[in-house]
Amino acid sequence: MKSLISFGLAAALAAAPATAATLVADYQLNGSLADALGGPDITNNGGTLGPNGITFNNNQGPSLGGFNDTQQFSIIVGFSFDTLSGYRKILDFKNRTSDAGLYNLSNSLNFFPFNATISNQFQVGTLHRLVFTRDLAGNVNTFVDGNNGLTLVDSSNQATITSVLHFFNDDFAFGPQESSSGFVDYIQIYDAALTNTQIISGAIPEPASWAMLIAGFGLVGATLRRRRAVLA
Repeated sequence: MKSLISFGLAAALAAAPATAATLVADYQLNGSLADALGGPDITNNGGTLGPNGITFNNNQGPSLGGFNDTQQFSIIVGFSFDTLSGYRKILDFKNRTSDAGLYNLSNSLNFFPFNATISNQFQVGTLHRLVFTRDLAGNVNTFVDGNNGLTLVDSSNQATITSVLHFFNDDFAFGPQESSSGFVDYIQIYDAALTNTQIISGAIPEPASWAMLIAGFGLVGATLRRRRAVLA
């Protein structure tokens, strides 16, 4: 059953129009590995699932299968690292068979093997919001905490997702040594590239923002009920 749902996710990603982005997977990780949209559970590779996210050690980050050479997508992930010295892999697109991928490099954002680095993006133990987008033409954009980061053209398809997308797990090409322990708060997958305007304006809110909004509605409702009870 899970493999069929995964195929559905892959089909949705493959069929997505280049001009629109739809949320196709939403892992809030609030004590559960379930997709809020009803898709397959994300795989927890040894980390500790808590009420607010997953705490992981080196090479224990979660992973998600069901992709088939996926070329257009957006990934939004809230995470923190405990170690920022040297290379620490963030996103692995090739099922851990290639050294290519998105890294922290001494607190900077780096896409290897491209000569692309944006300095001073991360702080130890600080929860950051990373957005990674790729469109059908191979245009890659990244944002950290709403700030524009790396921009490049992925002409060699280093960022197409072969089959399994790994978070925070280093590859086996040179031995899985470039990873960090840390914490992941949520993961979202879109079927196309989000626009800069959507990301910078906050039109795509974090799950926590939705939770605060819902809680606010609940507080207003409770206040109205108390007022009605007093008037009665």
